[in-house]
Amino acid sequence: MTPHRTRPFVFCGSESAMRLAFTGERIAVWLHVERSSGFDLKPLVLALVRAGAVHFAVSGDQAAARHDQIDDCLLDANKADIATTWHEEALAEIAWDFANVDFASGGITLRWIIVIGDSPERELSVIGELAGRLATALGPA
Repeated sequence: MTPHRTRPFVFCGSESAMRLAFTGERIAVWLHVERSSGFDLKPLVLALVRAGAVHFAVSGDQAAARHDQIDDCLLDANKADIATTWHEEALAEIAWDFANVDFASGGITLRWIIVIGDSPERELSVIGELAGRLATALGPA
């Protein structure tokens, strides 16, 4: 398999993700949940779908359950054709897959990495870690 080199990447915390808007993009979303006590995924998922999300990859705390919540949101919105995956493997492996594999037919033009944590400081810390993993996964340009 030949790696699929797509850039740019967008990193943001849970609150910022609700305010970003793009048009005409085919977006892959990596949603990493550190801790989401009480965080309602539905408004975020619907905003991302309106922005052009065509794939959701979920990792972190209760990834399988979060994946099912996203599937339910997509079904309710009549968007069952949007791909969803959940991941329990090491972050380095998830980063490689997210950076190099196109899980949605038709290509990806933008990749969003969103971290949900218990504080903005924790979200930023994890964003830094994931950025490092993605840099390693991409290797030299």
